[in-house]
Amino acid sequence: MPAEAELQSIVTMEAIASGLPAVVVNKGAVHELVSNNNGLLFEPGNSKELAENIVKILTDKKLKSLMSKNSLDLVKKHTMDYVCKEYEKVYEKVLRKYQR
Repeated sequence: MPAEAELQSIVTMEAIASGLPAVVVNKGAVHELVSNNNGLLFEPGNSKELAENIVKILTDKKLKSLMSKNSLDLVKKHTMDYVCKEYEKVYEKVLRKYQR
């Protein structure tokens, strides 16, 4: 994902949910989608680093396999079920605080 203006890249999320490693720009919030050692970052405007990262993943089967597994682990925290449970925890905490 070379776009520097991505706030929440649905395309990157879809790739990760498919078990793919990601190569994303180190700017904005999109870098958080590779925070689980499931991809590589490159600096904005550095097309050489972008290309090197893509080649690195495509040529190292062990690395690609590890990053693929890590992508599937990371995406679990973005499922509707997980997010809803996290919101419920917050609501319950607030409710307990104000019921005292």
